Amino acid sequence: MRPEVGWWLEASERDREMAESLYREGLYEGAAFHLQQSAEKALKALMLHLGMESRTHSCVHIEKILRAKGIDTSDISRECKKLDGHYIMSRYPNGIGGPPKDFYSAEIVEELRECLERISRFVRSRI
Repeated sequence: MRPEVGWWLEASERDREMAESLYREGLYEGAAFHLQQSAEKALKALMLHLGMESRTHSCVHIEKILRAKGIDTSDISRECKKLDGHYIMSRYPNGIGGPPKDFYSAEIVEELRECLERISRFVRSRI
């Protein structure tokens, strides 16, 4: 495995750990953001492993690139869409229409955790 692939996987894991820490503190909007970041970085690791690279911050965009290269991404398409919505909304009041904290809950974060877990399994099974 190329060292860069490991760097992206490690960064993905750190974002997952940050999400868990923020979740425990009730900072759900921060947890949501880091779950999206974790998924994005895991997918970037897979792209590097396959000899591709992307500078996007969108899991959906990465998933489309992988699909265009012949990789069956049907298992993670829904999850990418769910997570990407939180890249902006979880951080910016003008991205969601008010303070992000008012729009997040433990239930939302738990659903996003499941999305990340599916994406992580998808990535691990291909690296």
